[in-house]
Amino acid sequence: MTEPTTTPPTTIATEWTERIYSPLHRLRGTIRRYILWDTLVLTVIALATWFWVGLLLDYGVFKLTGWDWVQILPWSVRLVVLAAISAVIVFVVAMSLRSLLRRFRPESLALVLERRFPRLLRDQLITAVELTDLDRAESYGYSRQMIIATVREVSARVDQIPVREVFNWGRLYRRVAWSIFLTLGLLAVAAVGYFAWARRLAAADFGYRFRDVAAIWFERNVLLRETLWPRRALLQLLDFPASGELRIGRDAPSPRIRVQALKWVIADEASAEGWRPLRWSDLSRDWLLGPSVPALPIVLLMPPAASATPPPADDPFWTLDRIEGLLEQEETRRRLLAGGITAEEYEALRGVFEVLDQKAAAAAMSRRLRKLEVPADVRIHYWGARQRDEA
Repeated sequence: MTEPTTTPPTTIATEWTERIYSPLHRLRGTIRRYILWDTLVLTVIALATWFWVGLLLDYGVFKLTGWDWVQILPWSVRLVVLAAISAVIVFVVAMSLRSLLRRFRPESLALVLERRFPRLLRDQLITAVELTDLDRAESYGYSRQMIIATVREVSARVDQIPVREVFNWGRLYRRVAWSIFLTLGLLAVAAVGYFAWARRLAAADFGYRFRDVAAIWFERNVLLRETLWPRRALLQLLDFPASGELRIGRDAPSPRIRVQALKWVIADEASAEGWRPLRWSDLSRDWLLGPSVPALPIVLLMPPAASATPPPADDPFWTLDRIEGLLEQEETRRRLLAGGITAEEYEALRGVFEVLDQKAAAAAMSRRLRKLEVPADVRIHYWGARQRDEA
C-alpha cells in the first residue's frame, strides 16, 4: 500500500507574513510614541528653565537692587531677547520631532531588531522581510523552499521579541525626572522658602502670590507689556509736565517739586504704572465692600470755607488717603458730631479702613488692592547736560 506524500508549500502563508510584520508595526508605533514623549519632556524642560532663570534675572534682580528692567530696557531689546529664546526652544523641539518624518521602512526596523536581539533572530528576520517576494528571490538565486522554511521558523519566534527593550528608557526617565524637578521640585523649594520667610504654613497664600508673580513675569517677558513689579511705595509728582521731563534754563531759579505718596491704591490698566488712588466710590464694588459701604456725610464733604463748593462724593478728589487723613483729625470728628452724625456712624466710617486693612493683607488681593508705605523721606535724582545731583 502506497503512503501519501506531503507536498512542500510553494507560497508563503498570509498568517506567517502577518506574524513577521507584527513586531515591526509595534516597533514603529513605539518609536513614534517615544519621540513624542521625548519631545514633550524636552519642551517642558526648556520652558521651565526659561521661566525659572528668567524669574531669577527679572524678579530676583528687582528684589535685590530695585531695578525694573521694563523701565530700563527698550521694548525693541526685550523683543529681540524674546525672539532669540523662542528660536532656541523651537529649534530644540524641531530637532526632536524631525525623526517622525522618516518612513521607517520594514527592512530598517528589522535590522534594528536583528542588532538588538542577535541570538534570538540569528539574521533570519531581515532575510524573511527582504525575501517575502518569492519570485524576485528566486531570480536572485535563492531557493524557494529555503526561504519558506526561514519564514516559517521566524514566524514561530517573533512573539518572543521584547520590542520595548529596544529603547533607552533610562534616558527618557532621567529627562522626566529633570522636568519634574524643574517644575514641581523648584515650586516646592519656592514654597518652603516662602513659608520660612512668612514663618507660617500658608499654602493658599503662597499659591496666590506665586500665581501673581508668574502672571506678571508672563506679561512682561512673553506678552511684552509694561507691567511693573509691585512696589512698597508709590509716589506721584504733582504739577509736573506730562512728558516726564522738566527743562530748566541756565539762569532760571530752582523749580519747586511736589511729591505725593499714595497709601491706598487700586489696580487700573489705564493708569501710567497700573495703579491709581483708591476712591470712596470704588468701595461699592462687589469684591470690596459692595452695597454695605456707608455714604460720605455731607458735613465731611463741606470744606471749612463756606464760600467754596465741595466736590461730589464720586469725584477723584475724594481718595481714601484724603478721607482717612480727615477722619484722623479731632477737628473733623467734632465737626461731624456737631453736624448730626452719631458716634456709631462715625465709627462705621473708621471701620471701613479696618476692613480694607484685612482685604489688602490677603494674598488673593495683591494685584487688585494694595496698602502701601508712606516713606518719611523722598530723594530725587536729577541731571542735566553737564551735571548730576540729588536732593
